[in-house]
Amino acid sequence: MASFKGHQSTVVGQQLIAKLMATEKPLVYTSVKVGEGVLGGVLISTMTALIKERLSFDIVETPVKVGAGQWNVTAVFTNRELSSPMWFREWGIFALDPDTGGEVLLCYSNSGETAGQIPPWSGESSSGYVEERLTCTCKVAVGMEVTGVTIDSSQIYVEKEVFEQYQEEIASGALVVGNSHRLEGYTLADILPKQMVLEIDSTGWVGTAPPFTKEIPIAAITAEDTPIIGLVTPKVTVANIDMVRGLHVAYGVMTIWETFGGKMVITCLEEKPEVAITVQLDFAGARNLTTRAYGASGGGELVLGISADTAYRGDRGHIAYEHSNSGDNPHNVTPQIIGAVDATNEIQPEEVAGAFD
Repeated sequence: MASFKGHQSTVVGQQLIAKLMATEKPLVYTSVKVGEGVLGGVLISTMTALIKERLSFDIVETPVKVGAGQWNVTAVFTNRELSSPMWFREWGIFALDPDTGGEVLLCYSNSGETAGQIPPWSGESSSGYVEERLTCTCKVAVGMEVTGVTIDSSQIYVEKEVFEQYQEEIASGALVVGNSHRLEGYTLADILPKQMVLEIDSTGWVGTAPPFTKEIPIAAITAEDTPIIGLVTPKVTVANIDMVRGLHVAYGVMTIWETFGGKMVITCLEEKPEVAITVQLDFAGARNLTTRAYGASGGGELVLGISADTAYRGDRGHIAYEHSNSGDNPHNVTPQIIGAVDATNEIQPEEVAGAFD
């Protein structure tokens, strides 16, 4: 890869940030574009596009705040779409102009003579495939709301080294979870997630005031199931970004998801969703999996459950731990509730004098 020495802001980028601040709108990062243009005598501050663009990549994760007015913006570079070799010499960060619907070049960097050549990928094997995370620390106005178009999960790839490691472990008959735990005695069908898609309408919520609830019949679900729930959205484009943002708002007001025998109950603590959404439920196929921990001492078996000889759910244990260490009075307990007698904090003079005898 090429050697870059940081990004420089453009005038059009600064103008966009000023406009968004004046209208109290968020800054929405849309893409990272790379190319092989030679900078020559071009002033970066005057640029509105790459000199010779070759590839464009989606933002793969929500921008992360790393300082006052500083946000890390990340995309994943691959040579998957390259049709011919390219010199990776320039890359820029783009954001949405809500008035025009187009993209604006916020900042730009050029590696000059240190550019590295990237070959196209044949698609036949892992050799020759290039993948690298590109992260830029972008500077914006302090206090500005920042987000990114990060919803297209089809553009998020597992790192090649991790994938190859799992391929080897599956081929050898051992599936490793993390670096220290191994699941034994189960087939891949038992362990890999099973999925279900639900359509949740914006109507039919019970309650005239918060909280609002909705009951969804699911024949196969049990009270012990704890599915991972994720919002399903279309691929985000500049044209539909407002619609997708509305789906996230609707999903965000659905606060509590509870499972019961044959049904799921969703609770909105503050307001009801205004649009219908689609969610995906991922279930662990095997319940009460026996996990053998391999450590320096060899380890033993640990079974998940709620009995005295099993391990309890860590998330609930953490909640209980945080609650027990709370320094306030979350339940508003008074001396009268626990049967304590009234007491005063007055100290009599003779008690003070006696303390120094």
